[in-house]
Amino acid sequence: MSSTNKVALGTGGSKGIGQACCARLAAAGLDIAFNYSRDDDSVRETNRLVAVQERKVHGYRLDLADGDAPRRLVEGVLADFGRLDVLVNNAGIAPTTPMS
Repeated sequence: MSSTNKVALGTGGSKGIGQACCARLAAAGLDIAFNYSRDDDSVRETNRLVAVQERKVHGYRLDLADGDAPRRLVEGVLADFGRLDVLVNNAGIAPTTPMS
């Protein structure tokens, strides 16, 4: 895949699989946008993983459970990067409750 000047958006990109996807896409030469809802330490780590690949990175703090957030996220990416080529739709929650 030719990735020169391409931009990827990874939802849930500050932890786990989403963070790994952001790092891998940056290693493939893409600039990275990602969203997160909290946990600034994880955001710093995603930023570091992308920056070591010398790619542009920007995290957007939005809760995608808010019905208007996806539109605002894409608008932010387009304003900051000028384009959007790849979407990794990874965001989600997995509530944990004890089985009884």
